[in-house]
Amino acid sequence: SVYHLPEDSDALLADLRGCGVWHIHFPQVMGGARWAALPAQLGCSYDVTAHDYALFCPRIDLIDEAGRYCGEPAVDICERCIALNLPHPDLRAAYRDRGGSMTAWLGLHRRLLAGARRVFAPSRDTAERVSRHFPGIVCTPRRPPEPARRIAIRRPAWGAVAGVAVIGAIGTNKGSELLLACARDAEKQGLPIQFRLFGYAADDAALRRLSNVCVAGEYRRDDLPRLLAEY
Repeated sequence: SVYHLPEDSDALLADLRGCGVWHIHFPQVMGGARWAALPAQLGCSYDVTAHDYALFCPRIDLIDEAGRYCGEPAVDICERCIALNLPHPDLRAAYRDRGGSMTAWLGLHRRLLAGARRVFAPSRDTAERVSRHFPGIVCTPRRPPEPARRIAIRRPAWGAVAGVAVIGAIGTNKGSELLLACARDAEKQGLPIQFRLFGYAADDAALRRLSNVCVAGEYRRDDLPRLLAEY
């Protein structure tokens, strides 16, 4: 079922109690104090997984107005950054509920993490950042479970064109400018490299103009192993 808070709070709580929920895993908490209150209301334990940086960056991706990594500066600079650039659209209401204060934002999430049985992150780098912003919180790297798949990849013969696969929605925060620069340089140098983007990028139009790039567009997740093997 889909619940909309706060209007469905009572229904959600009643359904969870009816299911006999004894433990909660928050795969993501998008700044929601109402979600964070559920374990106490149910009297159960919980775990948290930090999939991105929303716990300490209301913009989620640590990217500033110049489209660059912000450097994770002091809280007062973060607060001015948010005022200038606004939080991520999905977090604006939650940040407003915190009074537009980074101190309150960090305080909410510190309490959430401090009360968790365990805190996880999908990579060592993310775990280290979470622990750095919330001293005393132990964040454990744990990769999300993925179904085991075998993909047969043929190694290109010496001198053949090398195929480089890029997978996903590649925005500025995921390196779209770097991908474009690599493809442009490879074309300028006449390197035997062909880039195939399974998905799309912020610089789609610029990428499509290059002869060594193919933008395949969106794909079904189940089709990806076949597409990679064919390429």
